[in-house]
Parts: sequence; C-alpha cells; structure tokens
Amino acid sequence: MKKVEFNHEQGLMIIYFKVPEKDPEMRAMRKMVFSYDTYSMAIKLDSIRFATSKEKDACIGVLIRGVSDNQKYIKKKIKEGKDNNHYRDAKTEFFSTEYLTLENGELTNTIGIDTPIIACWIIPKEFNISAYKSKIILYHINIKSLTDRLDRNLSDLHDKIQCAQCKEIKMEVLQAAGNSIRNIGESLLKLKVNYYYPKIKMSNSPYHSLLWGDLVNILNQNKLVKEEEKEFYGKFARKVNELSHASGIPAEENDIIEISAQLRELLDSFRAIVDSDPICMGETPEKTALPSPKDFIHDNYLKWNFSQEIKDCIQSTSGKCHFSIKWEKSHMDFTSLFDQKGVYLCNDGTFKDVALLNEDCLKIYNRVEIITLIDAIYKKIEHICSESGFDIDSLKFEVNLTSALEKCGTPSHLFTLSEIKDLMSTADDSQYNQLVIDEDGYPHIIQEIGRGSLYPVSQEIWTPNNWYVGPGSSLSDAEPSYQLCLEGWLFYLQTGRPFYSDLYPYIENEQALVEEIKGLMNNQTD
Repeated sequence: MKKVEFNHEQGLMIIYFKVPEKDPEMRAMRKMVFSYDTYSMAIKLDSIRFATSKEKDACIGVLIRGVSDNQKYIKKKIKEGKDNNHYRDAKTEFFSTEYLTLENGELTNTIGIDTPIIACWIIPKEFNISAYKSKIILYHINIKSLTDRLDRNLSDLHDKIQCAQCKEIKMEVLQAAGNSIRNIGESLLKLKVNYYYPKIKMSNSPYHSLLWGDLVNILNQNKLVKEEEKEFYGKFARKVNELSHASGIPAEENDIIEISAQLRELLDSFRAIVDSDPICMGETPEKTALPSPKDFIHDNYLKWNFSQEIKDCIQSTSGKCHFSIKWEKSHMDFTSLFDQKGVYLCNDGTFKDVALLNEDCLKIYNRVEIITLIDAIYKKIEHICSESGFDIDSLKFEVNLTSALEKCGTPSHLFTLSEIKDLMSTADDSQYNQLVIDEDGYPHIIQEIGRGSLYPVSQEIWTPNNWYVGPGSSLSDAEPSYQLCLEGWLFYLQTGRPFYSDLYPYIENEQALVEEIKGLMNNQTD
C-alpha cells in the first residue's frame, strides 16, 4: 500500500497501492500487464467490517461490502479532474465504474464497485493464503452473512408478531419481513451472478438497479438455472411481492417461514457449489432422498477412533518436518484458518480440541503417509455415515480435514537457480505446475493441485499452455521464482512454518540473502 486517504464529507476511505517492484527492468515488464503507476480503491466507511480471531485476540482481515464511490461522487471527481486537467478517462461496466487521473506524472486507476455483497477483503500476507482460497473463503463469508440475516429476520418477525396489537400493525410487520427476505434473495442472486461472471454474457445495466427478475433472467439466459429451480424462482418473486406490498392478499407468519426455508435451501445449494468444484465450474450435486449427515457428524466426530487407520498408514517415526491433521469445524468458520488451537488428531486416535504444539497431537513425518491417512479417515467416516443411513454424497461438504506443517530438523541442502531452471525446462507445459521446496531444501515441480501446502515453501501454480515451463520456455520466471523461494526459505527457517506467495519479491542483494540463509542452516541443529 502506498497511502490511505479519508474523505469524511463523502464517507470514503481511499486506499492507494502499487505493484511492488523496485527493479527498473522488472517494473517495465510488469507494466505490460499492470499498465498504471498507481491503483486505488474507494471504500464506503460504513461498509467496512473487521474479521477477528478470538484465539489471536486480533484483527485478521478487513471485510469490505459495497466497495463503491457513488455515482454522484465519481461525477464530481471526473469534473474536478477535467477542471485541473488531471482527468483522463472513465468507463462503466456491470459491476463497477473506473476512472483515471494524472497527477505528478503518475496515472492512477480508481475503481468503485457497486454491490450489496462483501466484494473483497484485505488480509495480511503472512497468513500465506492463496488468491483462489481467499476468494472461496469470501464466498463463504457472504453465505454465512446472508444466512445470519435470514435467521435474524425470522426471529425479529416472531417477536414483533407477538407484540402486534391490531391487524394493521401485523400487516406492516409482515411487509417489512417480506422486504427483508427479498433483499436477502437478491443479494444471493447477485452473489451467484458474481460467481459465474467470467463465463456469462449480460448487459451493462447498472448493477445496483438489478432486481430479482433481472438476475433470474441473467442466470436463465446463460443456462445456469435447473428446471426444478425455475418454478421456485417465479413463486418466490410472486410470494415476496404479495408479502412486501399492500396487495390485499391475506398473509400469515407461516408464509414468511415457508419462503425463508426455501431461500435457505438455495443458500445451502450455493454453498455446496462453491465447495464442490476447485475450478469454479459451478455444477450442483444431484439431490438425494437420504438425510444430510451434518448434525450426525457434529454430534459424534469427537467420539470416533481412528487408531486402526493410523496403524495401517503410518510407519515413519522421524523426519525434518512433521504434519498434524486438523478438523476444520466448518467450511464457513474462516477464522479457524489462522488459529493454531483447534481440533487435531491425537496419538490415541481421536480428535481433540488442543493446541497444535500439544504433545498429544499425532505427528506424521512422511508426506505420502499423511495423504494416505486423510483418505483412510474419510473412507471410515463415509462407511459410518452410510451404515447409519445418511447421504454420503454430501460428506465432502461436512468434513474438512487440513494439514499443519511444522519444521523439526535441519535441512541439508540449499536449492540453486540452476536446479530450478533444470526442473522448469523439463516440466510438462500441458499440465498445471507448481514449484515447491521440500523440508531438506530440494526443489520440485508438482502437478497435484492442492498439494503445495504439504511443502515448506510453495508458490502460485503455473497454468497450462502458457510457456512458463517446458523445453520451449524462455524460463523468464526462473530468476524471480528462485528469489521468491529464497524469501520463503528464510521465513521457514526463522519461524518453522510453511510459506506461500503469489507475488515475486524485489531482492536488492541476493547474495547477502543466500549468506544469511546459509548462516541459519549452519547454526541450527536437529
């Protein structure tokens, strides 16, 4: 970040940031992609929320809803820019309005996004969360926010109906509840449209003006609504209109409860879509007549014992790093990603609520063994749920096992640029590729998406057919990748925790960094 400005008159905070690159040659290359000198985001102050961790007693992220200059403010800025010859250009798209200004020889691109959903969040780099994972977490934050609003609406409705002293007041209460449900429903559809946005066609209508029918039409036109959903979308619009307007049609509390239950199904379905496909294709799993195992798992997972699975899968008793298995309490419980305290698999075969470094935590010293053990645990849970009469197809939405890596030995090798170039030149460019460094200091290129977190150092995945790697590659990413790995390796040696980044660093003195790393490796003992 370059600077932060506050405009209290407009209720805005404006964050200015640059692509971090001090090296002139590298900066020139980056400007081919990031063409402006400075980028900025205009944020409504009343749209900012803070995600906190009770375990860390700290802010772990800044949530931003309605990241927007309003149209009036944008027009004012453009007029000011024209008056002082700073204004350069403006364009409005479906989700946003952007404008350019020139000041002190620097071009600044400012974006205002008009949306009722939480459109972005700012998280510390040290949490090592990939861009894709942070996006998935953000969808879950939105889904949880809408679910909470739906619950509050029902609770408030019940309390107010009980206090209503006449028919007219009761109707006003029902109309207000109907309006709230409509807003929640439209926010959900805007969230879905945002999710599918890269793959769908739609007009440049102002985003804030789109209502339920407009959003349903967008999803319909792009064949993103199943046949069984079409009837519900129409029924929802009619029922909510009847409830939220003085239509004269009799309405009862049960009407709100019924439509809320249907809306909750849509929220659950969308959550399943987000969870089910790592490349965001958005296919909804088929419905099943069997009940969800969610409550059954929640009530019993601390009672289950996986001693036999541990015995069958784990052989190694030492190594230079070890892994622990964490049971994430909820896909939506994003704060658990940043806490070392949680529910971990312990030596006695059960999951317990303990700290990561607790001696009861099971330590696994082999990368293949932890993968095998996690698969075996999933299979046992699947068998338990199947035998108990639950839907096992939805199991992956209710059981979320992650790995935690900790350094416990001294690496014997420091990777070199030459080694990384050799790996890149022989890798298969038709596959996804990811450069990683293992616990002994050797580089590897892996093709298994999602396995990078099992290595002390990993970087962003190279997508296929872009000539990042392979015999025909210029290997232009080799040097910056090497420097990123050096930065990550230093972090790993200093903290004992894994490092991930998708941003190449600027290292002014590479040799000094190498010497610092070698000094740490020489001074550390097993």
